Amino acid sequence: MNNSCRNCGARIRGRIDKKFCDDSCRSAFHNQVNGEMTSVMRNTHRMLRRNWKILTRHFNRGEYVLDYDRIHQEGFNANLVTGYVLEESRIKYRCYEYTFELSPDGCVRFDKYNLKDYEVGE
Repeated sequence: MNNSCRNCGARIRGRIDKKFCDDSCRSAFHNQVNGEMTSVMRNTHRMLRRNWKILTRHFNRGEYVLDYDRIHQEGFNANLVTGYVLEESRIKYRCYEYTFELSPDGCVRFDKYNLKDYEVGE
């Protein structure tokens, strides 16, 4: 059995199944291993949140049809979605509680739906 720390290589004392010499080495090891994935997830969530804020701002103003170029300039990215819905052979994309569709005329049409209607396992 290897009895050296997986992070720093120091000799481990104590239980035979220990993998790290102390808590700081355990944390440092896992932060390094998970750091890149955590960064990707954090960046993706930040971009999804930006989309959500843009849709929320326009929805609260009563604007439900927008020029795609306009909201794209605000930072909206139609490629980042939380899901999609097929309605009458059309695809509507989801961004949390909003659905939106891209029309051939360059507009984004969106609406808000009740999240309780889509809860899983209920």
